[in-house]
This record gives sequence, C-alpha cells and structure tokens, in this order.
Amino acid sequence: MLEVEAYIKEELNCLEIMTETDEDKYINYKCEPDNKEIGAALKKQFDKKLKQAIASLTSAQLRQYLKDGQLMIGDIKMESGWLKVQKVFKD
Repeated sequence: MLEVEAYIKEELNCLEIMTETDEDKYINYKCEPDNKEIGAALKKQFDKKLKQAIASLTSAQLRQYLKDGQLMIGDIKMESGWLKVQKVFKD
C-alpha cells in the first residue's frame, strides 16, 4: 500500500492522502435496463411496471445486484448483465 500511496502523492503533488470507506456519502448508484437482453429473455413480462420497478431500485439493492450477479424484482429474477449500473457522484 505504501508504494501506491507514495506514487499517488507524487502524481497529485500533495503531502497527505485521506481515504473514506463509506461511499454512500459521495456516490449514488443508478441503473438502466439492457432492453435487448431483458426483452429477449422475459418477452411480455418486460412491461412499463417492471421498467418503473427497475428505475426505483435503491443504491443498496444495486450494490447487492453487483455483488451477487442477480436480483429479485417481485417474482422476476434479474440476471447478471441485464442492468447497466453506474456510479454517480453526489453534488
């Protein structure tokens, strides 16, 4: 770790680096469905109601999806690769 820290300090031209482990203070997760993947797999189950449920997923749910590779929305199992998850910095 010390090698990396020294390199970062040198590149940023700073004396000290502070790290934070609680990313919830700075980052929100959001996602968009991969319409082609989900549509091919779910057919008519991929409706407006499911799209709204996907849009309303919380950061905690999306972190769990990234960790496990799957997520249940109602009785529908969202598989890995079906959701495009992004990290967005808070203002």
